[in-house]
Amino acid sequence: MKNYQGTKEPKGSLLESVASFQKSIQELLSSVINLRKELSIYASLIEIYSLEETESRNFKINSIFSKINKIASRLKKLKDSNTISSERLKNLLEEYNQIYTEFQLLGYCVGNEETKNTKRKKIDGIPEKLANVHGLDYEYEEGEKSEVFPAITEKELQSIISKIIPPEFTENTLFVCRRPSIDEKEEFLSGLASFDSEKKLLLIEIFDTVYSKEGKGTKIYKILRDEFLTTFFHELGHIAHHFMDLEAMQSWEQLIELDRTAVSWYVEYNRRNKSVEEEKTEDFAETFYLFYVRPALLKLISPSRYEFMGKYIESRLRTSQLIGFKNWLMSKEIKERSRWEIPPEELRVNYLGKVIQRYEMSSFNTQKKKD
Repeated sequence: MKNYQGTKEPKGSLLESVASFQKSIQELLSSVINLRKELSIYASLIEIYSLEETESRNFKINSIFSKINKIASRLKKLKDSNTISSERLKNLLEEYNQIYTEFQLLGYCVGNEETKNTKRKKIDGIPEKLANVHGLDYEYEEGEKSEVFPAITEKELQSIISKIIPPEFTENTLFVCRRPSIDEKEEFLSGLASFDSEKKLLLIEIFDTVYSKEGKGTKIYKILRDEFLTTFFHELGHIAHHFMDLEAMQSWEQLIELDRTAVSWYVEYNRRNKSVEEEKTEDFAETFYLFYVRPALLKLISPSRYEFMGKYIESRLRTSQLIGFKNWLMSKEIKERSRWEIPPEELRVNYLGKVIQRYEMSSFNTQKKKD
């Protein structure tokens, strides 16, 4: 599918002119029909992966559908009239290209160099600013500030975000650490990702304990830090799939159909107990989290997911982030592999076996869950 480039003025005999004009109409009509098919595919996928409120999203999609149908109807009438009207065809061509642009702005993306360059310029144009982070001290209790140690500080989190996270994912995202509500406690939630329709912001809320009474570097401190980053990257993964364009969504759909690896017990749980839609988004979020926290393991258990996530993230990083990101990823993988105590294939079999074991032993009465 590509932007339609237009028609040539009919030349030669009247019969040839009519035939040429009819051919031009058919070419544009075929482009309109193809665009409508791809918009239908996009609409069904965005329903799964977008966090934006349904009403607003559907309004934009339905508006484009309506315009496409009107152009298709007018093209058919022009074709059936068997008359030559270059001006009418030119106007319809201009309308089609406007609609095509609207679709691109909505999230349609053709993987050509021109589109990639345009996207790169847009990403590089996002202002560099600190992420909107609030509440990292929510676990402080009265009188104990001097006795506790943060598992992660706001400065550290800001550094992670600025160096290795695509700016698009954080530009209009609010990160909040807070105590869970009673209902959230009962559901054992450790975090949430959502769209705040009032503030028009994407929202990540993290409920994990952020502070330890143990000193920095202790086992408890490390566990708390790992838990926080696990939840942080999982919830950020939900923000990441919100920004997928049609090409990325189709690639992910094809990948998870061909590769049914459950990369974590939580993926297995959603696969067996939740809707297909939830399985797909939670698989994406867990893959995103593993890519950032345990990339060597992800590459070992699901090379296709590792490759997809690497390409997806790199395509959305600032140009100035790319070298640093690649160096960070390489270093992290080397360090991770250096800690492996058994051969890779044995580790892979053991890990995937434990995924099933943990799922079978897990109960949401005793285990935290993510959303």
